[in-house]
Amino acid sequence: MHESHIISLLSEDIRKKKDLSGIDESIVKRELKTYFEKSKKSLSTLVQYQIEKQLKKSAEYEKVLKAIRAKLYESYGMFQAPKNIEDIKQHFMRKLHARQLSEDDYKLILSSHLSTKERFQSYPQIYEQIFKIIKPKTILDLGCGLNPLSYHYMNRKVQYIASDIDRKNLAFIEQFFNLSGIDGKTQILDIENEQDIQKLAFIPVDVCFLFKLLEIDKRTAEKIVSAVDAQVIVASFSTINLSGEPMARPEREWFEKMLHRLGYKFSTFKTENEIFYVIRKS
Repeated sequence: MHESHIISLLSEDIRKKKDLSGIDESIVKRELKTYFEKSKKSLSTLVQYQIEKQLKKSAEYEKVLKAIRAKLYESYGMFQAPKNIEDIKQHFMRKLHARQLSEDDYKLILSSHLSTKERFQSYPQIYEQIFKIIKPKTILDLGCGLNPLSYHYMNRKVQYIASDIDRKNLAFIEQFFNLSGIDGKTQILDIENEQDIQKLAFIPVDVCFLFKLLEIDKRTAEKIVSAVDAQVIVASFSTINLSGEPMARPEREWFEKMLHRLGYKFSTFKTENEIFYVIRKS
């Protein structure tokens, strides 16, 4: 069986998982190609199958499925959304269309994803701190998730570029922009892909949000920070450890050393669950 057909079958089966179904197909296929570049023996085993049914029942096929799904969860921080997330989104859009949204509606939908749930009570404080330093006209939100809905708490008009790898989520965000009269657009970008990182240099903005996005390979984190074309970058990290307890030292020493080495000035502020680095690039 041909390599391209195997990759297409694997991609289709990987995205059958409900919480991975929104990831753009090109990203899944790119992960598969990277996997097979490192594991040529795995690919040579799979291409020997001529019947699709036998291929899908093979131990090697199942091994690749599990490996790529695990990589997608690890790399892109996919948080388990509630089973009724689509109902929550539809309810939110109905209320928005009728101009009947309440604070409870924003709380319900922002609480449906872990990062925005932890940040919900702090949004006014976060934006107050950021806008003391810069009054942006344009914002790029990388790995945005549902964070663009927090536009509601900014109390200022900006052009908002929302970027993620989840096509379904971006479609929802775009609908939110349109119905809210926000000057916003969406763009699929994989911040762990070299080509997409290079694209950041061609998206000039005043502020770039990197909220809980840089707990990845440190070299990749440096490439992202260096590539972003923004006056100010706002990066955040969790201050809660895996057991749910506050960290004794929430500051990221490796990140601060990197910023010093790059010659970027920065300040920090904290909320209950996050530490924010406000970085000046110009």
